[in-house]
Amino acid sequence: MNGLDLLGGFACLAFGIFIILKQIKKFRNHQQDQLGFDIKLLGGGIIFIMGGICLIAQSL
Repeated sequence: MNGLDLLGGFACLAFGIFIILKQIKKFRNHQQDQLGFDIKLLGGGIIFIMGGICLIAQSL
C-alpha cells in the first residue's frame, strides 16, 4: 500500500501544479470568466497539492 500512496501523492501533486500553472496563464492574459470558476479551480489546485504532499508524507 505504501507504493500506491506514494504514486497517488505524486499524481495529485503533478495535477495540482498543472492546474495552477494553467490558471496563472489565464490570469496573465485576462481571460477570466464572469462566474468565478477560475478562482475556484485555482483553489482546487492548491488542495490537490496539499493532498499530494500529505499522501507522500504519510507513505514515508
